[in-house]
Amino acid sequence: MRTALKRAILNGKIVAQNIKALDLSYFAKGAFWLGSSYVIIALIRLAQSSILARGSSVEFFGQFQFVLSIIATLTLAALPGMETAITQAVANKKTASLILGTKAKLKSSLIGSISLLALGAFFTFIKPQPFAQALIVAAPLFPIYTSFNSIQGYYRGTGNFKMASFCETLFYSVNAIALISAFLITHSLTIMLLSMMIAGATIMMALYLNVARNIRSEESDPSTVSLGKSLTLMSAIQFTTPHIDRYIITAFLGFEALAIYTIAISISLYLTYGGKLLSTLVLPKLARIQAHHETRIKHLLFAYAFSIAATLALIALVLPYAIPLLFSDQYTSSIPLAQLSLTALAFSLPSMILITYFQTRKNLALLYKFQFAKGAFNFVLLILLVSWLGIMGAVISKIILELCGFIFLSRRFYAIKI
Repeated sequence: MRTALKRAILNGKIVAQNIKALDLSYFAKGAFWLGSSYVIIALIRLAQSSILARGSSVEFFGQFQFVLSIIATLTLAALPGMETAITQAVANKKTASLILGTKAKLKSSLIGSISLLALGAFFTFIKPQPFAQALIVAAPLFPIYTSFNSIQGYYRGTGNFKMASFCETLFYSVNAIALISAFLITHSLTIMLLSMMIAGATIMMALYLNVARNIRSEESDPSTVSLGKSLTLMSAIQFTTPHIDRYIITAFLGFEALAIYTIAISISLYLTYGGKLLSTLVLPKLARIQAHHETRIKHLLFAYAFSIAATLALIALVLPYAIPLLFSDQYTSSIPLAQLSLTALAFSLPSMILITYFQTRKNLALLYKFQFAKGAFNFVLLILLVSWLGIMGAVISKIILELCGFIFLSRRFYAIKI
C-alpha cells in the first residue's frame, strides 16, 4: 500500500513537472484568444443550424447541407495545407511567405471554380436538382472565398493569437449574418450561398491586403509552397473524409436522412473545435521542439485522452434535452445517434495532436500512408454499414475509423526512441 502511494505521488510530480515545462504563459495566452474564438464560432454555427433547421423543412435543410459539403470538399483545391506551411515559415521569421503561399492558393483554387461549374451543369441537365444554380453562381467567387484565410496562418506563426482569433471569428460572423439574412428574406439556396460567399470573401481579402502591403520587402521561404502542397496532398483523404459520409448517405437514403445525420453529428463537430484549438496552439511550439520535450508529451497524452472521454460522457447525458430545444422535434431521432457519435471524439481529438507532431517533424511518408489507408478504409466501411444499418452505420463507421487511427498514431509515437 505504502509503495503504491509513493509511486502515485511520484507520477503526480512527474506530470506536474511536465505541465510546468510546457510554457504555461504561452498556452494560457493563446488559449484565451483562440478558445474565445472557437467558442464564439461554435455558438455562431450552432445558432445558424438552429435557425435553418427550425425555419425550413427537413428536405431543404438536407439539400443545403449537401451544397455546403460540395463547397467544403472543393476547398481542397485551394491548398488548405498552405496555411500550416505559412504558420511554420512565419514562426521562423520568413514573413513574406504569406504572399507566396496566398498566390499559390489563388492559382490552385481555379480548379475548384471549374469543378463547381461542371457540377452545376451535371445537376442541371443530367440529374436535375434545385440547388444546381447555386453551384454555378458560386464558381467565380470560389477563389477569393477560399484563398485569403492564409492571413490566419500568418498571425498564428507570429504568435499573435488575438488577431488570428479576430480574423476567424469575423469571417464566420459575417458569413452567418449574410446567410441568415438571405434565408429570412428568401428560401433560395442560390441567394443564400451568394450572400455568404460575397461577405466572407470581402472581409478576408481586406484583412489580407492590410498585412501584405507591409511585408512585401520581407524575407520569404521558397519551400513554403512545396510544403503547403505536400501537406495538402497528405491531408487530401483526411480533408474529404468528413464529407464522403454525406454523399453516401444522400445516395443511399436521400436528403432527409442527410439532415437527420447532420444534426446527429453536429454536436461532435462543434466540440472538435477544442481539438483544433490545442493543435493550433502547439503547432509553433512543436516546430521548435527539442528531443527531451517529447518525453513530456508522452506523459500527458493519455491523461488528455482520459479527460476528454470523461467530459464527453457528461455531455451525452444532456443531449436528449438539448437537441429538441435547439433543432425542433423534427430531429428527435438524431438523439441516440448524437450520443453514439461522441465516442469517436474520444479518439479523434488526441489524434489531432499526434498528427500535428508528425507534421512538424515533416514525417510526410508516414502521414501519407496513414491518411490514404484511413480514407480507403472509411469508404469501404461507409458503403457496407450505411447500406446495412442506414444512418446508424455511418456513425459506427466513424467510431471504428477514429479508434483504429488513434491506435496506429499512438503506437508510432510511443515507438520513437529519444
